[in-house]
Amino acid sequence: MSDSRAEVLQRIRGALKRTGPAAWSVQQSLHDRIASHRISVRPIYSEEIIARFLDKHVAVHGTYDWVDAPDDVMDAVVAYLDRHSIALKVVTGSGRMIDSLSWPNECTVERRPAVKLDKVAISEAFVGIAETGTLVLLSAPSAPTSHNYLPDDQIVLLDIKRVVRYQEDVWTLLRDELARLPRTVSLITGPSKTGDVEQTIEYGAHGPRRLHIILIGS
Repeated sequence: MSDSRAEVLQRIRGALKRTGPAAWSVQQSLHDRIASHRISVRPIYSEEIIARFLDKHVAVHGTYDWVDAPDDVMDAVVAYLDRHSIALKVVTGSGRMIDSLSWPNECTVERRPAVKLDKVAISEAFVGIAETGTLVLLSAPSAPTSHNYLPDDQIVLLDIKRVVRYQEDVWTLLRDELARLPRTVSLITGPSKTGDVEQTIEYGAHGPRRLHIILIGS
């Protein structure tokens, strides 16, 4: 645990007049509350979830390619970079899908956090949310959050089996699949944009100018 995080938690414990972990009864109460949480009001829609997810993603100016198998991903990456006249130089992390990629010899790949001069980051999503066309990305030492904000273009790999119907489904999966929540859970809906100045849409305000999904599976 970092010194700053430990200090923040210590201050919270001090404000709550606690010197150590919460009492067992408090922990049990929190566990019971999570286990028995009630689903709130959710929109009803009849579309198939993949179609809904892609329609919502495109509606917020995202783009996508849909490939049948992991072996097709690299061709889609190269084609995307070529369409936008971007050099074959990317930053990325690690993950099940990323680690299976076969990079062409002419592509420069750096596995590190992004900096402001980087043009392209390749990431993989934990899940996609059909309700809103949102991608969910989890931070880790092998998946720096800077990839979501600094490069102009972000390419996100998403397994077709990892698209859920509603946002609430994400938290159920997180609790079921991870022993501990990551430091950051990023919910990203389309490329970064703002209309603050004279209501004129500008891209790249707080993140990538272009957000491209490569959906994998059939």
